[in-house]
Amino acid sequence: MKFIPLTQHFETVAMLYEKCAAISEQLEMFQKQSTLQISNGQIESDDTQQLQKNSLKKVKKSKIKQKKQNKQAILIEENNDRITMDKKKPKKSPKIIEKKVPKQKVQFTCNHCNKIFESSKVYNKHRYQLKYRQNQLKKKQQKLNKNDSNQIEQPQNKRKRLNNKKNGVL
Repeated sequence: MKFIPLTQHFETVAMLYEKCAAISEQLEMFQKQSTLQISNGQIESDDTQQLQKNSLKKVKKSKIKQKKQNKQAILIEENNDRITMDKKKPKKSPKIIEKKVPKQKVQFTCNHCNKIFESSKVYNKHRYQLKYRQNQLKKKQQKLNKNDSNQIEQPQNKRKRLNNKKNGVL
């Protein structure tokens, strides 16, 4: 499905109204002519009336076909115009003006290991590694402390059990 702007829809609707008005005027003229002929005493036969109706239908059909062709031609022309306008318009990309400022070299020194770092990124990475190592060491020490305390408590519990067995208490 193609995207058609709303303004184009309004234009086509307005064009349809104008053509409908023109057709209704023609119908009124034909009706007046037929009433004038009847009032003049000229009574038409059914065959001539059917011929007139058929001719009116053909005229209407031909006008409808012309309208459709006109609409299609207009749409094609508008699409071609848009395409040519799009081709003519050079696509402008926004220009980014970068001012080159000479970077000053700043050196960072670590308080822990007295290393000198040339950029803040490397220095921050080093500090993070130090903190991570400290956290890992703390966790290991806590695990070791728990294991040591469990090992100390286990032999004492065994001694109590042995004493209880000797005394006859279960």
